[in-house]
Formats: sequence, C-alpha cells, structure tokens
Amino acid sequence: FIDCNICLVVSVPPEGGSRRADDIQKAAEELNTRWDGFCALLAERLEWLAYQSKILAFYNLWQQLEQAVVNSENWLKVQQPPASEPEPLKHQLERCRDEIARLSSLEPQVNLLKEKLKSLREKENAPVFFDADITDFTQHHQQVLDELQARERQLVLGENMEQDTHTMQACTYTQKHRKGS
Repeated sequence: FIDCNICLVVSVPPEGGSRRADDIQKAAEELNTRWDGFCALLAERLEWLAYQSKILAFYNLWQQLEQAVVNSENWLKVQQPPASEPEPLKHQLERCRDEIARLSSLEPQVNLLKEKLKSLREKENAPVFFDADITDFTQHHQQVLDELQARERQLVLGENMEQDTHTMQACTYTQKHRKGS
C-alpha cells in the first residue's frame, strides 16, 4: 500500500516573508488535500480491482466445473444400449462408474464455488446474475449425475440378467445331462 500520510514542512522565514510563507502554507495544505483525495481514490480502485479478481476467480471455477459436467453429459449421450455380452457390459459399467466418480468428486469444488458466491454477495450492489448461474449449474450437475446413476442401474440390471441367464443355462445343461446319464 502507498503511505498517504505525507507531511510538508514549511519553514517560515523570520523576517518579512510572512505573505510568501502564507502562500506556501496554503499551497502545501492544498497539495496535502489533493494527495489525500488521490489516496482515497486509489484505495477505492484497489478495492474494486480486488472484487473484480474475485469475480474472475468465481467464473473461472464455474467454467471448469461446467465443462466437466458437459463432458460427462456428452459421454452419456454417445453411449450405446447395454451390451448383451458379459465383457462389453462389464466394460460399460466400469466406464459409467468412472464417470459417476469423476462427477461426484467435483462436490468439494462445487462447495467452494458456493463459498465464493457467498463472498461476492457480501458486497453491496452485487450482481444478481450470480444467483442464476449457480442455480443453473447445480441443477445441471445434479441432473447429469442422476442420469449417470440411472445408466449405472440399467447396466447393473443388464449384468444381473446376464448372470441369471448364464445360471439358468448352466442349470438346464446340468439337468439335461443328469437325465441323459
């Protein structure tokens, strides 16, 4: 920070220069007043810049998180129906669980985003659009997470059905061979 407490010391000549000394004194007072005004303006501008930096940090984090959600959403959109064979189905399930874990791991950063928003709201005349952005984001995040979890349930169901089919086939095979013996 800049030290705005500068004092001008004016020495008054001992004889006959009192008018000149008064002029110098007035000029020094005016200069000090202008300096104080400059320092106040500078402090105001520094505060404004600090607030703008907080806004940028908020939107940078928001953008990173939104991109991660969009990536998960896009991954989900290109998924094929559950495979009918065990290995591809297992692979699909693993990938889906990886996406769920990746999206769920964003929760601490989502909380940080909310904290940054709270900090930004503390300022008078905080922009209202912050509320819309965070609400839209949290709803989008939850929607994609819900869709991923629904996909996981669908894949688990397919996997269970596949296992049941194999078990039934094995039982049928065993029964046929017992009768044939």
